[in-house]
Amino acid sequence: MDLSPNKLLPPQVTPDDNVGLVSSNAVDSAKIGLPELIYQAKNGKDVLLQADVTLEHVHLHCPICELNGKANGIMIRAGVKAWDFDPTRQITFPGWEPAVMLLRYPMGSGGCLNVEAFKCPWCAFKLRIADNVVLLA
Repeated sequence: MDLSPNKLLPPQVTPDDNVGLVSSNAVDSAKIGLPELIYQAKNGKDVLLQADVTLEHVHLHCPICELNGKANGIMIRAGVKAWDFDPTRQITFPGWEPAVMLLRYPMGSGGCLNVEAFKCPWCAFKLRIADNVVLLA
């Protein structure tokens, strides 16, 4: 079985089109969701991410760091920053057709995540998340 990155991408997605990581952070049974996120960079690349959501925190990789070839994690703790997660609400990314979203994520977007402005400790960019879209704050 060929597990090279190019073979793991769906046929409509090439490494030149999208950059992304799936969550690999091991958390305990308190995990309440794995929402899919997108950062739409100014250069036209979509950075696709997945967040780990527990009752205590949200963990994700910084999309700015990812664009620079580094997989740096950010942990946003409950009570420090305001965030809400609705596991029943499904999101379609801006500019994506619902059919493309369904093809890429056949099980849905994993819920809806919103996080107030936070700072990446690695690159110092200030970000926020609105309906699963990571934005510069």
